[in-house]
Amino acid sequence: MRMCALLLLAKAAIADPLTVTEVGIFCPYARNGSIAAPDTVMGQVDLIDDHPVDVHSTRVPAQLTLAFGVRYRLTDGQPDQPASIIITHPPMGPDGVTRQSWDMTLYAGANGLTTYRFDRPEELVLGEWTLQVQVEGRAALTQSFVIVPPAQAPTALDVCFGGLTS
Repeated sequence: MRMCALLLLAKAAIADPLTVTEVGIFCPYARNGSIAAPDTVMGQVDLIDDHPVDVHSTRVPAQLTLAFGVRYRLTDGQPDQPASIIITHPPMGPDGVTRQSWDMTLYAGANGLTTYRFDRPEELVLGEWTLQVQVEGRAALTQSFVIVPPAQAPTALDVCFGGLTS
């Protein structure tokens, strides 16, 4: 499981500090490093470059190396702010983990992107997943995704893997 410090757009509930620009699925991407995140299964989250969503959908195929998330910006006039990222999901792994979180800084004038990438088979848990960005202890953005068997979301597989479902 790799979560990344960047986010996306669909039925997001948004409070004042953030403006959602995109929500959806990301094809496999390169990592630029990582930061410690002790409240995650992996103990770290990846750092990635900002880039647009590859498939605008909240229906995500359970496929290794795919990611889903939200891309956003601080609303104009907002200063840099500390934030907490919280991801909730159905029970995962032998410990039945259902919540993972980490802290980050949102920078004025820069895109933020928070993603969750499936890197290990035990992460391919079907059901509803929620990404939330909290600023000053309040939810500034909440976005739900539904993880489904790959056959139920073939578009992302076709876009990211060139006809894997053909």
